Amino acid sequence: DQIEYYYCLTTLSSSDMTLMLLIPAEYVAASTMNIMNSTIRVVIIIMMLMVVLIVLALISIIKVQRSSQLVKIEQKNNEELNKLRLAAEEAMIAAESASKAKSTFLSNMSHDIRTPMNAIIGFTNIGLKQNPTPELKNCLEKISNSSEHLLTLINDVLDISRIESGKI
Repeated sequence: DQIEYYYCLTTLSSSDMTLMLLIPAEYVAASTMNIMNSTIRVVIIIMMLMVVLIVLALISIIKVQRSSQLVKIEQKNNEELNKLRLAAEEAMIAAESASKAKSTFLSNMSHDIRTPMNAIIGFTNIGLKQNPTPELKNCLEKISNSSEHLLTLINDVLDISRIESGKI
């Protein structure tokens, strides 16, 4: 009848008989195709899920690496900022020390210069009271004016030194 059949033979263990089963090929092929199509669909879905999972894993790994790099960069920047802060503090300490040394120097020098300047002014005034000659009187007046001017400058330096040290 031109129909293809698949057959299956099996021996029955309880008797000496063989069982033969005939199945038309069109039924076998149709069910095989259905099973194969279902299997292919399941495999494709599983592969797509695997690809999605791999992509998500890669994205997660990249994010972790980037955040790790950002943390390292932030740590490096913090270290550099700490170094700069320490250098700035050291510079401030050095500047304050230099300023104190300058103020102390100016104060000491001004006092050391003011004492002889007072002596010059005092002896010049004594010389002016001794009825000097007009030429000598002119010289003594110039000495007196210059020394008074110099004493004013020295007192101004002392005042600045006191202001810087917070005593005024």
